[in-house]
Amino acid sequence: MDLLEVKLDCDQTTLYQNLKDKSGKIDCPACKDHTIEVEQCMSMLFNKELILRKKIELALENNLKDELMIKLDDQFDKVVNQIDLQCENLIKRIKDYTQGLIDQLQNEKCELSKTIENMDSHEIIKESFVKEIVKEATLSNKIKIEKQYEKKLDEQKQTILDKMKECDYCLKVSEVKMEELVGSLELNKNFDMSKIEIENVDKARSEEKKVDHVNDVLNRNGSTLISLYAKINEKFVTSEFFGMAPLKSNRSWVADWELFFLLKNDDNTVTLQSKFNKRFVRPYGEVLVAKSVVLGDWEKFYLVNNQDDSYSFRSMLTKNYIMSDVGQSGNLVVRGGEINDHHKFYIEVRN
Repeated sequence: MDLLEVKLDCDQTTLYQNLKDKSGKIDCPACKDHTIEVEQCMSMLFNKELILRKKIELALENNLKDELMIKLDDQFDKVVNQIDLQCENLIKRIKDYTQGLIDQLQNEKCELSKTIENMDSHEIIKESFVKEIVKEATLSNKIKIEKQYEKKLDEQKQTILDKMKECDYCLKVSEVKMEELVGSLELNKNFDMSKIEIENVDKARSEEKKVDHVNDVLNRNGSTLISLYAKINEKFVTSEFFGMAPLKSNRSWVADWELFFLLKNDDNTVTLQSKFNKRFVRPYGEVLVAKSVVLGDWEKFYLVNNQDDSYSFRSMLTKNYIMSDVGQSGNLVVRGGEINDHHKFYIEVRN
């Protein structure tokens, strides 16, 4: 567009770049000896048709269909990710609230246990009971003593039972509508098609915040908090359902399930640890899951720095690379001895 030749009102021509972003009277960029009105030149029918035609040509050259599909994906993925994030937040809140209920029950139980422990010692009661019975000769008096001890034991038992009755909890469940918890879909009334700008995914990625080289961070700190961005489908890697589900690259933004600690080991290997459940990532069969509590050889990978600034992870034991099985299971698996785009991940330091 900048190199497009437009007409001036003096019948000379100049490049579009000499007039864009300017207004009012300026020195003629062609003649240099008089002034021109920028708005008047740009409103000439010849120039208006020329500029409009060029815009259409550029749109066709840039494959407008593909760019609109990218925009469409982003528009709907944004809402899907909002739903996922709301779900993750709800699960975390439910987990915290549930733990609070369990802690309350444990505290009540602990208090009751202390009360039981502080009862008169059964050994002492038994010893004094035996002495009194042996010392007493008549059966009627023995029965009297036995009834006293029976009453004392019943009173102690009833005291504990009364306290337990005061703490006899049950879970009260209220009916909750899912739309009140998760939310519901509604049309964005402020949506304005005229304000949509077609964006290039590569451009968007190039404008992301630059970070230190991952190896430099590891050498300096020994570990770092990261997210993994799969090159093959341009999605973040996630460890869903408290880390118990296989790793997938299907997220468009980052929350706790998409964060991992990258640990440097003494043997120059690295290990991935889920931030959410603190478990280590390892293959189970081929599939990667963050549920290992012990860091051994199965949890170790060699970190390979590729020429396009992406990284690949090679299993220390199997010698195969981690790949995003897009188009099949969608899981992250350890498969393949040679690197292609399925095996490449961009590492974004989140510290």
